[in-house]
Amino acid sequence: MESQQDEAKMYKRHLSTTSNSQTPNSTMAKTKELSKDTRNKIVDLHQAGKTESAIGKQLGVKKSTVGAIIRKWKTYKTTDNLPRSGAPRKISPRGVKMITRTVSKNPRTTRGDLVNDLQRAGTKVTKATISNTLRRQGLKSCSARRVPLLKPVHVRAHLKFAREHLDDPEEDWENVIWSDETKIELFGKNSTCRVWRRKNAELHPKNTIPTVKHGGGNIMLWGCFSAKGPGRLIRVKERMNGAMYREILSKNLLPSARALKMKRGWVFQHDNDPKHTARATKEWLRKKHFKVLEWPSQSPDLNPIENLWRELKIRVAQRQPQNITALEEICMEEWAKLPATVCKNLVATYRKRLTPVIANKGFYTVGSDAHAESEPLVRAIIYKWRKHGTVENLPRSGRPTKITPRAQRQLIQEVTKDPTTTSKELQASLASVKKKIITPTVKYGGGSVMVWGCSAASGPGRLAVINGTMNSAVYQKILKENVRPSVCDLKLKRMWVLQQDNDPKNTSKSTSEWLKKNKMKTLEWPSQSPDLNPIEMLWHDLKKVVHARKPSNVAELQQFCKDEWAKIPPQRCNRLIAT
Repeated sequence: MESQQDEAKMYKRHLSTTSNSQTPNSTMAKTKELSKDTRNKIVDLHQAGKTESAIGKQLGVKKSTVGAIIRKWKTYKTTDNLPRSGAPRKISPRGVKMITRTVSKNPRTTRGDLVNDLQRAGTKVTKATISNTLRRQGLKSCSARRVPLLKPVHVRAHLKFAREHLDDPEEDWENVIWSDETKIELFGKNSTCRVWRRKNAELHPKNTIPTVKHGGGNIMLWGCFSAKGPGRLIRVKERMNGAMYREILSKNLLPSARALKMKRGWVFQHDNDPKHTARATKEWLRKKHFKVLEWPSQSPDLNPIENLWRELKIRVAQRQPQNITALEEICMEEWAKLPATVCKNLVATYRKRLTPVIANKGFYTVGSDAHAESEPLVRAIIYKWRKHGTVENLPRSGRPTKITPRAQRQLIQEVTKDPTTTSKELQASLASVKKKIITPTVKYGGGSVMVWGCSAASGPGRLAVINGTMNSAVYQKILKENVRPSVCDLKLKRMWVLQQDNDPKNTSKSTSEWLKKNKMKTLEWPSQSPDLNPIEMLWHDLKKVVHARKPSNVAELQQFCKDEWAKIPPQRCNRLIAT
Protein backbone atom coordinates (compact mmCIF):
# COMPACT_ATOMS: atom_id res chain seq x y z
CA MET A 1 0.00 0.00 0.00
CA GLU A 2 2.86 2.41 0.96
CA SER A 3 4.75 1.69 -2.27
CA GLN A 4 1.58 2.41 -4.26
CA GLN A 5 1.16 5.76 -2.46
CA ASP A 6 4.83 6.60 -3.08
CA GLU A 7 4.32 5.89 -6.78
CA ALA A 8 1.27 8.17 -6.80
CA LYS A 9 3.29 10.98 -5.14
CA MET A 10 6.11 10.55 -7.68
CA TYR A 11 3.64 10.73 -10.56
CA LYS A 12 1.97 13.81 -9.07
CA ARG A 13 5.39 15.56 -8.80
CA HIS A 14 6.11 14.55 -12.38
CA LEU A 15 2.84 16.11 -13.58
CA SER A 16 3.48 19.36 -11.69
CA THR A 17 6.97 19.56 -13.22
CA THR A 18 5.47 19.04 -16.67
CA SER A 19 2.80 21.72 -16.14
CA ASN A 20 5.34 24.22 -14.75
CA SER A 21 7.51 23.80 -17.82
CA GLN A 22 4.74 25.31 -19.98
CA THR A 23 4.81 29.01 -20.83
CA PRO A 24 2.92 31.30 -18.43
CA ASN A 25 0.51 32.38 -21.16
CA SER A 26 -0.61 28.87 -22.08
CA THR A 27 -4.13 28.18 -20.82
CA MET A 28 -5.34 24.67 -21.58
CA ALA A 29 -9.01 23.82 -21.22
CA LYS A 30 -9.87 20.61 -19.40
CA THR A 31 -10.41 17.81 -21.93
CA LYS A 32 -12.26 14.52 -21.75
CA GLU A 33 -10.27 11.63 -20.27
CA LEU A 34 -9.03 9.08 -22.84
CA SER A 35 -10.43 5.56 -22.66
CA LYS A 36 -8.23 2.69 -21.48
CA ASP A 37 -8.24 1.17 -24.99
CA THR A 38 -6.92 4.41 -26.50
CA ARG A 39 -4.16 4.66 -23.89
CA ASN A 40 -3.11 1.05 -24.49
CA LYS A 41 -3.14 1.68 -28.25
CA ILE A 42 -0.75 4.62 -27.77
CA VAL A 43 1.69 2.32 -25.93
CA ASP A 44 1.38 -0.37 -28.63
CA LEU A 45 2.13 2.13 -31.41
CA HIS A 46 5.08 3.50 -29.41
CA GLN A 47 6.49 -0.01 -29.03
CA ALA A 48 5.99 -0.49 -32.78
CA GLY A 49 8.45 2.37 -33.33
CA LYS A 50 6.07 5.24 -34.19
CA THR A 51 6.84 8.80 -33.06
CA GLU A 52 4.66 10.77 -30.68
CA SER A 53 3.60 13.12 -33.51
CA ALA A 54 2.58 10.23 -35.76
CA ILE A 55 0.62 8.55 -32.95
CA GLY A 56 -1.16 11.83 -32.16
CA LYS A 57 -2.18 12.38 -35.79
CA GLN A 58 -3.35 8.77 -36.24
CA LEU A 59 -5.52 8.73 -33.09
CA GLY A 60 -6.55 12.41 -33.08
CA VAL A 61 -4.85 13.01 -29.71
CA LYS A 62 -2.58 15.93 -28.76
CA LYS A 63 1.16 15.23 -28.91
CA SER A 64 1.61 16.37 -25.28
CA THR A 65 -1.04 13.87 -24.12
CA VAL A 66 0.64 11.04 -26.06
CA GLY A 67 3.99 11.93 -24.46
CA ALA A 68 2.50 12.00 -20.94
CA ILE A 69 0.92 8.54 -21.37
CA ILE A 70 4.18 7.05 -22.73
CA ARG A 71 6.21 8.54 -19.84
CA LYS A 72 3.68 7.20 -17.34
CA TRP A 73 3.93 3.72 -18.88
CA LYS A 74 7.74 3.80 -18.79
CA THR A 75 7.78 4.84 -15.11
CA TYR A 76 4.93 2.76 -13.67
CA LYS A 77 4.40 0.05 -16.33
CA THR A 78 0.68 0.89 -16.46
CA THR A 79 -1.71 3.26 -18.20
CA ASP A 80 -4.39 3.01 -15.49
CA ASN A 81 -5.28 5.99 -13.30
CA LEU A 82 -3.19 5.98 -10.13
CA PRO A 83 -4.71 6.81 -6.71
CA ARG A 84 -5.47 10.53 -6.60
CA SER A 85 -5.49 12.96 -3.69
CA GLY A 86 -8.60 14.82 -2.60
CA ALA A 87 -11.80 14.02 -0.75
CA PRO A 88 -14.29 11.59 -2.34
CA ARG A 89 -17.64 12.82 -3.60
CA LYS A 90 -20.14 13.33 -0.78
CA ILE A 91 -23.05 12.05 -2.89
CA SER A 92 -22.81 8.48 -4.16
CA PRO A 93 -23.49 7.68 -7.86
CA ARG A 94 -26.85 6.26 -6.76
CA GLY A 95 -27.66 9.51 -4.93
CA VAL A 96 -26.68 11.54 -7.98
CA LYS A 97 -29.07 9.49 -10.12
CA MET A 98 -31.84 9.99 -7.55
CA ILE A 99 -31.61 13.79 -7.40
CA THR A 100 -31.15 14.05 -11.18
CA ARG A 101 -34.28 11.95 -11.70
CA THR A 102 -36.18 14.09 -9.15
CA VAL A 103 -35.40 17.43 -10.83
CA SER A 104 -36.02 15.96 -14.29
CA LYS A 105 -39.49 14.88 -13.17
CA ASN A 106 -40.20 18.15 -11.32
CA PRO A 107 -37.89 21.03 -12.35
CA ARG A 108 -39.36 23.25 -9.59
CA THR A 109 -37.86 21.09 -6.83
CA THR A 110 -35.79 23.29 -4.50
CA ARG A 111 -32.29 22.56 -3.23
CA GLY A 112 -33.73 22.37 0.28
CA ASP A 113 -36.09 19.58 -0.82
CA LEU A 114 -33.16 17.63 -2.28
CA VAL A 115 -31.08 18.14 0.88
CA ASN A 116 -33.97 16.71 2.93
CA ASP A 117 -34.40 13.75 0.52
CA LEU A 118 -30.73 12.83 0.83
CA GLN A 119 -30.79 13.31 4.60
CA ARG A 120 -33.64 10.80 4.86
CA ALA A 121 -31.49 8.42 2.81
CA GLY A 122 -28.59 8.87 5.26
CA THR A 123 -26.46 11.43 3.37
CA LYS A 124 -25.93 14.88 4.89
CA VAL A 125 -24.95 17.57 2.36
CA THR A 126 -25.27 21.34 1.89
CA LYS A 127 -27.24 23.23 -0.76
CA ALA A 128 -23.94 24.21 -2.43
CA THR A 129 -23.08 20.51 -2.86
CA ILE A 130 -26.47 19.94 -4.51
CA SER A 131 -25.82 22.83 -6.94
CA ASN A 132 -22.33 21.57 -7.82
CA THR A 133 -23.55 18.00 -8.34
CA LEU A 134 -26.42 19.02 -10.62
CA ARG A 135 -24.13 21.38 -12.55
CA ARG A 136 -21.84 18.44 -13.31
CA GLN A 137 -24.93 16.67 -14.72
CA GLY A 138 -25.56 19.62 -17.07
CA LEU A 139 -28.38 21.09 -14.95
CA LYS A 140 -28.40 24.63 -13.58
CA SER A 141 -31.00 26.70 -11.77
CA CYS A 142 -32.71 29.19 -14.09
CA SER A 143 -35.73 31.47 -13.82
CA ALA A 144 -38.79 29.86 -15.40
CA ARG A 145 -39.68 31.66 -18.61
CA ARG A 146 -43.04 33.44 -18.38
CA VAL A 147 -45.43 32.57 -21.19
CA PRO A 148 -49.18 33.13 -21.78
CA LEU A 149 -51.60 30.74 -20.10
CA LEU A 150 -52.77 28.33 -22.80
CA LYS A 151 -56.00 26.37 -22.37
CA PRO A 152 -56.65 23.32 -24.63
CA VAL A 153 -58.75 25.45 -27.00
CA HIS A 154 -55.85 27.92 -27.32
CA VAL A 155 -53.38 25.12 -28.02
CA ARG A 156 -55.56 23.73 -30.81
CA ALA A 157 -56.03 27.18 -32.38
CA HIS A 158 -52.31 27.89 -32.05
CA LEU A 159 -51.43 24.66 -33.86
CA LYS A 160 -54.11 25.13 -36.54
CA PHE A 161 -52.84 28.62 -37.40
CA ALA A 162 -49.25 27.39 -37.71
CA ARG A 163 -50.20 24.47 -39.97
CA GLU A 164 -52.45 26.57 -42.22
CA HIS A 165 -49.87 29.31 -42.76
CA LEU A 166 -46.62 27.31 -42.70
CA ASP A 167 -46.19 27.37 -46.49
CA ASP A 168 -47.47 30.91 -47.09
CA PRO A 169 -45.03 32.86 -49.29
CA GLU A 170 -42.99 35.69 -47.77
CA GLU A 171 -44.85 38.20 -49.98
CA ASP A 172 -48.09 37.46 -48.09
CA TRP A 173 -46.53 38.39 -44.74
CA GLU A 174 -45.00 41.55 -46.25
CA ASN A 175 -48.57 42.70 -46.98
CA VAL A 176 -49.65 42.56 -43.30
CA ILE A 177 -49.83 45.50 -40.88
CA TRP A 178 -49.10 44.12 -37.39
CA SER A 179 -50.50 45.95 -34.33
CA ASP A 180 -50.64 45.67 -30.55
CA GLU A 181 -50.74 47.62 -27.28
CA THR A 182 -48.05 47.68 -24.60
CA LYS A 183 -47.46 49.29 -21.21
CA ILE A 184 -44.16 50.99 -20.38
CA GLU A 185 -43.39 51.86 -16.75
CA LEU A 186 -41.36 54.91 -15.74
CA PHE A 187 -39.19 53.05 -13.22
CA GLY A 188 -40.30 49.50 -13.94
CA LYS A 189 -38.61 46.38 -15.25
CA ASN A 190 -38.80 47.42 -18.91
CA SER A 191 -35.51 45.73 -19.71
CA THR A 192 -32.96 43.47 -18.10
CA CYS A 193 -29.70 45.02 -16.95
CA ARG A 194 -26.57 43.05 -16.07
CA VAL A 195 -23.64 44.54 -14.18
CA TRP A 196 -20.10 43.40 -13.36
CA ARG A 197 -19.65 43.57 -9.61
CA ARG A 198 -17.71 42.04 -6.76
CA LYS A 199 -19.15 39.77 -4.10
CA ASN A 200 -21.34 41.57 -1.51
CA ALA A 201 -21.52 44.71 -3.70
CA GLU A 202 -25.04 44.07 -5.03
CA LEU A 203 -26.49 47.11 -3.20
CA HIS A 204 -23.86 49.61 -4.33
CA PRO A 205 -25.72 52.45 -6.18
CA LYS A 206 -23.81 51.69 -9.39
CA ASN A 207 -25.05 48.10 -9.32
CA THR A 208 -28.76 48.77 -8.72
CA ILE A 209 -31.76 49.88 -10.77
CA PRO A 210 -33.84 52.51 -8.92
CA THR A 211 -37.55 51.66 -8.78
CA VAL A 212 -40.67 53.32 -7.39
CA LYS A 213 -43.49 51.43 -5.68
CA HIS A 214 -45.95 50.10 -8.30
CA GLY A 215 -43.73 51.38 -11.16
CA GLY A 216 -43.95 55.12 -10.43
CA GLY A 217 -46.47 55.62 -13.22
CA ASN A 218 -46.74 54.19 -16.72
CA ILE A 219 -48.09 54.90 -20.18
CA MET A 220 -50.10 52.67 -22.50
CA LEU A 221 -49.11 52.72 -26.18
CA TRP A 222 -50.72 51.46 -29.38
CA GLY A 223 -48.50 50.93 -32.40
CA CYS A 224 -48.28 49.16 -35.74
CA PHE A 225 -45.64 48.20 -38.30
CA SER A 226 -45.09 46.26 -41.51
CA ALA A 227 -42.12 44.83 -43.40
CA LYS A 228 -41.49 48.34 -44.76
CA GLY A 229 -40.97 49.96 -41.36
CA PRO A 230 -42.71 51.21 -38.20
CA GLY A 231 -46.15 52.81 -38.53
CA ARG A 232 -47.73 55.25 -36.10
CA LEU A 233 -47.29 55.09 -32.33
CA ILE A 234 -49.80 56.85 -30.05
CA ARG A 235 -50.33 57.10 -26.32
CA VAL A 236 -53.63 55.83 -24.90
CA LYS A 237 -54.37 58.36 -22.15
CA GLU A 238 -57.59 56.87 -20.75
CA ARG A 239 -58.87 53.39 -20.07
CA MET A 240 -59.28 51.83 -23.50
CA ASN A 241 -62.69 50.52 -24.56
CA GLY A 242 -64.24 49.56 -27.90
CA ALA A 243 -65.17 53.14 -28.86
CA MET A 244 -61.69 54.47 -28.11
CA TYR A 245 -60.07 51.59 -29.99
CA ARG A 246 -62.15 52.34 -33.09
CA GLU A 247 -61.17 56.01 -32.83
CA ILE A 248 -57.48 55.02 -32.67
CA LEU A 249 -57.84 52.88 -35.79
CA SER A 250 -59.74 55.58 -37.69
CA LYS A 251 -57.04 58.19 -36.98
CA ASN A 252 -53.92 56.03 -37.31
CA LEU A 253 -54.40 52.82 -39.30
CA LEU A 254 -55.05 54.28 -42.78
CA PRO A 255 -52.39 57.02 -42.40
CA SER A 256 -49.91 54.28 -41.41
CA ALA A 257 -50.89 52.18 -44.44
CA ARG A 258 -50.36 55.19 -46.74
CA ALA A 259 -47.02 56.13 -45.13
CA LEU A 260 -45.80 52.53 -45.47
CA LYS A 261 -47.03 52.40 -49.10
CA MET A 262 -48.93 49.16 -48.58
CA LYS A 263 -50.32 47.33 -51.61
CA ARG A 264 -54.05 47.41 -52.30
CA GLY A 265 -54.97 44.07 -50.65
CA TRP A 266 -53.12 44.65 -47.37
CA VAL A 267 -54.25 42.74 -44.26
CA PHE A 268 -54.67 44.07 -40.71
CA GLN A 269 -53.57 41.98 -37.73
CA HIS A 270 -54.70 42.49 -34.13
CA ASP A 271 -55.15 40.07 -31.23
CA ASN A 272 -58.39 38.79 -29.69
CA ASP A 273 -58.70 41.37 -26.92
CA PRO A 274 -62.46 41.84 -26.14
CA LYS A 275 -62.44 45.44 -27.42
CA HIS A 276 -60.90 44.20 -30.70
CA THR A 277 -63.48 41.45 -31.20
CA ALA A 278 -66.53 43.42 -30.00
CA ARG A 279 -69.49 43.34 -32.41
CA ALA A 280 -69.28 47.12 -32.95
CA THR A 281 -65.56 46.91 -33.79
CA LYS A 282 -66.10 44.03 -36.23
CA GLU A 283 -68.91 45.96 -37.92
CA TRP A 284 -66.72 49.09 -38.15
CA LEU A 285 -63.87 47.11 -39.76
CA ARG A 286 -66.30 45.51 -42.23
CA LYS A 287 -67.74 48.92 -43.18
CA LYS A 288 -64.26 50.30 -43.80
CA HIS A 289 -63.43 47.23 -45.94
CA PHE A 290 -60.42 46.28 -43.79
CA LYS A 291 -59.34 42.69 -44.31
CA VAL A 292 -58.46 41.18 -40.90
CA LEU A 293 -56.09 38.26 -40.28
CA GLU A 294 -57.79 35.46 -38.31
CA TRP A 295 -55.74 35.25 -35.13
CA PRO A 296 -55.45 32.57 -32.38
CA SER A 297 -55.91 33.80 -28.80
CA GLN A 298 -52.95 34.02 -26.39
CA SER A 299 -50.37 34.03 -29.18
CA PRO A 300 -47.90 36.89 -28.67
CA ASP A 301 -45.12 34.52 -29.78
CA LEU A 302 -46.63 34.67 -33.29
CA ASN A 303 -46.73 38.48 -33.39
CA PRO A 304 -43.42 40.03 -34.52
CA ILE A 305 -44.35 43.41 -33.00
CA GLU A 306 -43.44 41.91 -29.60
CA ASN A 307 -39.79 42.07 -30.71
CA LEU A 308 -40.20 45.76 -31.53
CA TRP A 309 -41.76 46.43 -28.11
CA ARG A 310 -38.77 44.78 -26.44
CA GLU A 311 -36.34 46.83 -28.54
CA LEU A 312 -38.27 50.02 -27.73
CA LYS A 313 -38.25 49.33 -23.98
CA ILE A 314 -34.50 48.69 -23.99
CA ARG A 315 -33.82 51.95 -25.85
CA VAL A 316 -36.14 53.95 -23.57
CA ALA A 317 -34.60 52.46 -20.40
CA GLN A 318 -31.11 53.46 -21.58
CA ARG A 319 -32.21 57.11 -21.77
CA GLN A 320 -33.57 57.02 -18.18
CA PRO A 321 -36.67 59.29 -18.36
CA GLN A 322 -37.44 61.02 -15.05
CA ASN A 323 -41.16 61.79 -15.51
CA ILE A 324 -44.19 60.68 -17.53
CA THR A 325 -43.88 63.54 -20.05
CA ALA A 326 -40.25 62.67 -20.77
CA LEU A 327 -41.18 58.98 -20.99
CA GLU A 328 -43.78 59.68 -23.68
CA GLU A 329 -41.43 61.92 -25.70
CA ILE A 330 -38.59 59.39 -25.57
CA CYS A 331 -40.93 56.56 -26.63
CA MET A 332 -42.03 58.54 -29.70
CA GLU A 333 -38.44 59.46 -30.62
CA GLU A 334 -37.07 55.93 -30.25
CA TRP A 335 -40.00 54.37 -32.15
CA ALA A 336 -39.34 56.71 -35.09
CA LYS A 337 -35.66 55.67 -35.04
CA LEU A 338 -36.38 51.93 -35.39
CA PRO A 339 -34.70 50.92 -38.67
CA ALA A 340 -36.82 49.54 -41.51
CA THR A 341 -34.31 46.68 -41.92
CA VAL A 342 -35.25 45.34 -38.46
CA CYS A 343 -38.94 45.32 -39.43
CA LYS A 344 -38.15 43.63 -42.75
CA ASN A 345 -36.07 40.89 -41.07
CA LEU A 346 -38.82 40.17 -38.52
CA VAL A 347 -41.32 39.54 -41.31
CA ALA A 348 -38.85 37.73 -43.60
CA THR A 349 -38.19 35.13 -40.88
CA TYR A 350 -41.86 34.63 -39.99
CA ARG A 351 -41.82 30.98 -41.03
CA LYS A 352 -39.36 30.31 -38.19
CA ARG A 353 -42.11 31.28 -35.74
CA LEU A 354 -44.49 28.66 -37.09
CA THR A 355 -42.25 25.57 -37.28
CA PRO A 356 -41.57 25.46 -33.49
CA VAL A 357 -45.32 25.72 -32.80
CA ILE A 358 -45.92 22.58 -34.88
CA ALA A 359 -43.01 20.77 -33.23
CA ASN A 360 -44.27 21.80 -29.78
CA LYS A 361 -47.79 20.56 -30.67
CA GLY A 362 -49.39 23.97 -30.26
CA PHE A 363 -47.80 24.92 -26.95
CA TYR A 364 -45.92 28.15 -26.46
CA THR A 365 -42.57 28.72 -28.22
CA VAL A 366 -39.80 31.30 -27.99
CA GLY A 367 -40.97 33.03 -31.19
CA SER A 368 -38.32 34.36 -33.53
CA ASP A 369 -35.65 34.00 -30.84
CA ALA A 370 -35.64 30.24 -31.47
CA HIS A 371 -32.30 29.02 -32.74
CA ALA A 372 -33.73 26.78 -35.40
CA GLU A 373 -31.12 24.82 -37.35
CA SER A 374 -31.17 24.58 -41.13
CA GLU A 375 -32.80 21.60 -42.84
CA PRO A 376 -29.59 20.57 -44.72
CA LEU A 377 -27.75 20.36 -41.38
CA VAL A 378 -30.45 18.09 -39.96
CA ARG A 379 -30.30 15.86 -43.05
CA ALA A 380 -26.50 15.61 -42.78
CA ILE A 381 -26.69 14.34 -39.18
CA ILE A 382 -29.28 11.69 -40.06
CA TYR A 383 -27.14 10.59 -43.03
CA LYS A 384 -24.04 10.30 -40.78
CA TRP A 385 -25.91 8.18 -38.24
CA ARG A 386 -27.29 5.84 -40.91
CA LYS A 387 -23.88 5.41 -42.59
CA HIS A 388 -21.52 5.29 -39.58
CA GLY A 389 -23.87 4.35 -36.72
CA THR A 390 -22.73 7.37 -34.66
CA VAL A 391 -23.33 11.08 -34.31
CA GLU A 392 -19.88 11.76 -32.82
CA ASN A 393 -17.42 13.85 -34.83
CA LEU A 394 -15.31 11.72 -37.18
CA PRO A 395 -11.61 12.64 -37.72
CA ARG A 396 -11.76 15.53 -40.18
CA SER A 397 -10.63 19.07 -40.85
CA GLY A 398 -12.83 22.13 -41.31
CA ARG A 399 -15.47 23.89 -39.24
CA PRO A 400 -17.09 22.18 -36.22
CA THR A 401 -20.73 21.12 -36.46
CA LYS A 402 -23.31 23.65 -35.25
CA ILE A 403 -25.50 21.11 -33.42
CA THR A 404 -24.23 19.81 -30.08
CA PRO A 405 -23.88 16.03 -29.47
CA ARG A 406 -26.80 16.22 -27.04
CA ALA A 407 -29.04 17.82 -29.69
CA GLN A 408 -27.82 15.25 -32.22
CA ARG A 409 -28.79 12.39 -29.92
CA GLN A 410 -32.24 13.98 -29.57
CA LEU A 411 -32.59 13.97 -33.37
CA ILE A 412 -31.59 10.31 -33.60
CA GLN A 413 -34.06 9.32 -30.86
CA GLU A 414 -36.87 11.03 -32.74
CA VAL A 415 -35.94 9.43 -36.07
CA THR A 416 -35.64 5.99 -34.42
CA LYS A 417 -39.02 6.42 -32.74
CA ASP A 418 -40.74 7.63 -35.91
CA PRO A 419 -38.78 6.98 -39.16
CA THR A 420 -41.37 9.00 -41.12
CA THR A 421 -40.36 12.24 -39.33
CA THR A 422 -39.45 14.88 -41.89
CA SER A 423 -36.36 17.09 -41.73
CA LYS A 424 -38.65 20.14 -41.38
CA GLU A 425 -40.23 18.68 -38.23
CA LEU A 426 -36.79 17.84 -36.81
CA GLN A 427 -35.57 21.35 -37.61
CA ALA A 428 -38.50 22.78 -35.66
CA SER A 429 -37.93 20.31 -32.82
CA LEU A 430 -34.57 21.90 -31.96
CA ALA A 431 -36.23 25.29 -31.51
CA SER A 432 -39.11 24.20 -29.26
CA VAL A 433 -39.37 25.23 -25.61
CA LYS A 434 -39.78 22.43 -23.02
CA LYS A 435 -43.18 22.75 -21.35
CA LYS A 436 -41.83 21.76 -17.93
CA ILE A 437 -39.71 24.91 -17.50
CA ILE A 438 -42.22 27.60 -18.43
CA THR A 439 -44.60 29.55 -16.24
CA PRO A 440 -48.02 30.33 -17.78
CA THR A 441 -49.09 33.98 -17.52
CA VAL A 442 -51.96 36.16 -18.71
CA LYS A 443 -51.51 39.57 -20.35
CA TYR A 444 -51.29 42.32 -17.66
CA GLY A 445 -51.40 39.65 -14.93
CA GLY A 446 -54.97 38.40 -15.44
CA GLY A 447 -56.21 40.33 -12.43
CA SER A 448 -54.63 41.22 -9.08
CA VAL A 449 -55.54 42.15 -5.52
CA MET A 450 -54.27 44.99 -3.34
CA VAL A 451 -53.94 44.13 0.35
CA TRP A 452 -53.06 46.08 3.49
CA GLY A 453 -51.50 44.29 6.42
CA CYS A 454 -49.69 44.85 9.69
CA SER A 455 -47.46 42.84 11.99
CA ALA A 456 -45.55 43.10 15.26
CA ALA A 457 -42.93 41.01 17.04
CA SER A 458 -45.75 38.92 18.56
CA GLY A 459 -47.15 37.86 15.16
CA PRO A 460 -49.14 38.95 12.09
CA GLY A 461 -52.03 41.38 12.57
CA ARG A 462 -55.11 41.84 10.38
CA LEU A 463 -55.00 41.62 6.56
CA ALA A 464 -57.50 43.73 4.58
CA VAL A 465 -58.37 43.48 0.88
CA ILE A 466 -58.66 46.90 -0.82
CA ASN A 467 -61.44 47.13 -3.40
CA GLY A 468 -61.14 50.06 -5.79
CA THR A 469 -58.59 52.86 -5.71
CA MET A 470 -56.95 53.63 -2.38
CA ASN A 471 -57.25 57.26 -1.21
CA SER A 472 -57.01 59.00 2.16
CA ALA A 473 -60.62 58.21 3.10
CA VAL A 474 -60.23 54.51 2.26
CA TYR A 475 -56.91 54.40 4.13
CA GLN A 476 -58.44 55.95 7.26
CA LYS A 477 -61.30 53.44 7.13
CA ILE A 478 -58.79 50.56 6.91
CA LEU A 479 -56.88 51.90 9.93
CA LYS A 480 -60.12 52.31 11.89
CA GLU A 481 -61.31 48.75 11.17
CA ASN A 482 -57.98 46.93 11.51
CA VAL A 483 -55.30 48.67 13.59
CA ARG A 484 -56.91 48.64 17.05
CA PRO A 485 -58.30 45.08 16.64
CA SER A 486 -54.78 44.00 15.62
CA VAL A 487 -53.32 45.71 18.71
CA CYS A 488 -55.77 43.77 20.90
CA ASP A 489 -55.08 40.47 19.11
CA LEU A 490 -51.31 40.93 19.41
CA LYS A 491 -51.57 42.10 23.06
CA LEU A 492 -49.31 45.11 22.52
CA LYS A 493 -48.31 47.36 25.41
CA ARG A 494 -50.00 50.72 25.96
CA MET A 495 -47.27 52.82 24.28
CA TRP A 496 -47.37 51.00 20.94
CA VAL A 497 -46.29 52.90 17.78
CA LEU A 498 -47.70 52.68 14.23
CA GLN A 499 -45.22 52.52 11.33
CA GLN A 500 -46.34 53.58 7.86
CA ASP A 501 -44.44 54.80 4.81
CA ASN A 502 -44.66 58.27 3.26
CA ASP A 503 -47.23 57.50 0.60
CA PRO A 504 -49.27 60.71 -0.06
CA LYS A 505 -52.50 59.17 1.29
CA ASN A 506 -50.65 58.16 4.49
CA THR A 507 -49.19 61.64 5.07
CA SER A 508 -52.12 63.75 3.85
CA LYS A 509 -53.46 66.47 6.14
CA SER A 510 -56.75 64.64 6.77
CA THR A 511 -54.93 61.38 7.64
CA SER A 512 -52.50 63.18 9.98
CA GLU A 513 -55.45 64.84 11.77
CA TRP A 514 -57.32 61.52 11.98
CA LEU A 515 -54.29 59.82 13.56
CA LYS A 516 -53.91 62.68 16.03
CA LYS A 517 -57.61 62.58 16.90
CA ASN A 518 -57.45 58.81 17.51
CA LYS A 519 -54.26 59.20 19.57
CA MET A 520 -52.17 56.92 17.37
CA LYS A 521 -48.47 57.62 17.72
CA THR A 522 -46.57 57.14 14.43
CA LEU A 523 -42.92 56.35 13.78
CA GLU A 524 -41.05 59.01 11.79
CA TRP A 525 -40.10 57.23 8.58
CA PRO A 526 -37.62 58.05 5.75
CA SER A 527 -39.08 58.09 2.22
CA GLN A 528 -38.24 55.28 -0.23
CA SER A 529 -37.05 52.88 2.50
CA PRO A 530 -38.72 49.49 1.99
CA ASP A 531 -35.39 47.86 2.95
CA LEU A 532 -35.94 49.10 6.53
CA ASN A 533 -39.46 47.65 6.81
CA PRO A 534 -39.52 44.00 8.01
CA ILE A 535 -43.05 43.52 6.64
CA GLU A 536 -41.50 43.35 3.15
CA MET A 537 -40.13 39.92 4.12
CA LEU A 538 -43.63 38.81 5.11
CA TRP A 539 -44.99 40.03 1.76
CA HIS A 540 -42.28 37.98 0.04
CA ASP A 541 -43.24 34.86 2.03
CA LEU A 542 -46.95 35.42 1.36
CA LYS A 543 -46.52 35.81 -2.40
CA LYS A 544 -44.41 32.68 -2.55
CA VAL A 545 -46.90 30.40 -0.77
CA VAL A 546 -49.93 31.90 -2.56
CA HIS A 547 -48.25 31.39 -5.95
CA ALA A 548 -47.50 27.76 -5.01
CA ARG A 549 -51.24 27.15 -4.46
CA LYS A 550 -51.97 28.37 -8.03
CA PRO A 551 -55.23 30.33 -7.62
CA SER A 552 -57.35 30.19 -10.79
CA ASN A 553 -59.31 33.44 -10.29
CA VAL A 554 -59.27 36.68 -8.29
CA ALA A 555 -61.74 35.39 -5.66
CA GLU A 556 -59.48 32.41 -4.94
CA LEU A 557 -56.45 34.71 -4.88
CA GLN A 558 -58.07 36.86 -2.16
CA GLN A 559 -59.03 33.82 -0.09
CA PHE A 560 -55.58 32.22 -0.39
CA CYS A 561 -53.94 35.50 0.70
CA LYS A 562 -56.10 35.61 3.85
CA ASP A 563 -55.55 31.90 4.61
CA GLU A 564 -51.78 32.03 4.22
CA TRP A 565 -51.40 35.32 6.13
CA ALA A 566 -53.16 33.76 9.11
CA LYS A 567 -50.73 30.81 8.97
CA ILE A 568 -47.57 32.97 9.31
CA PRO A 569 -45.95 31.76 12.57
CA PRO A 570 -45.31 34.33 15.34
CA GLN A 571 -41.72 33.04 15.54
CA ARG A 572 -41.11 34.36 12.00
CA CYS A 573 -42.31 37.85 13.00
CA ASN A 574 -40.30 37.75 16.22
CA ARG A 575 -37.13 36.79 14.32
CA LEU A 576 -37.59 39.68 11.86
CA ILE A 577 -37.80 42.20 14.72
CA ALA A 578 -34.99 40.57 16.73
CA THR A 579 -32.61 40.97 13.79
